[in-house]
Amino acid sequence: MQVIIDQLSPLPAAYSNSRHDVLAWNPAYAALFPELVSAPVEERNSLWQCFVHREWRTALVNREQELHGSVAVFRGAYTRHADDPCWRDFVKRLSAASPEFAALWATHDVADPRSRAKTFNNEVVGELRFTSAMFNCASAPETRMTVYTPVDEATRSAVVWLTAHSERAHGMLGA
Repeated sequence: MQVIIDQLSPLPAAYSNSRHDVLAWNPAYAALFPELVSAPVEERNSLWQCFVHREWRTALVNREQELHGSVAVFRGAYTRHADDPCWRDFVKRLSAASPEFAALWATHDVADPRSRAKTFNNEVVGELRFTSAMFNCASAPETRMTVYTPVDEATRSAVVWLTAHSERAHGMLGA
């Protein structure tokens, strides 16, 4: 998967599991989400980042809609892992760290992963607009590749610039 996502640059791409743990990424993804890729392994999770870390909390433009959808997708995956102590512990830790997550978790909404529009405010280059597409990986059940495609030339140029000026390289499976 690392070779594949590396070849997708300059499109930001990552490989993650159904718990939203980010397992691998390419340089463009690292430039877009430096806090996530440099986080300790136990926090290298997009849900954790969205609910707990200020940088992500302020970066999402359509935050309320995105978070509701992300929790509903997570709940859908959780139903297959409700007996797994790692999953239960993650929900407990995230609920304790974020009352907002706990409130959304209590709604019991369920959704399937899907492509959607995402807009971020980047403190260096400004607004970035993408279509995110998720691809399930048949060879590794409950994993997916997510690719962010810029919806305009300004976003594409900004991602290329961020990638060229980023200090972070690419992710490694099993990191």
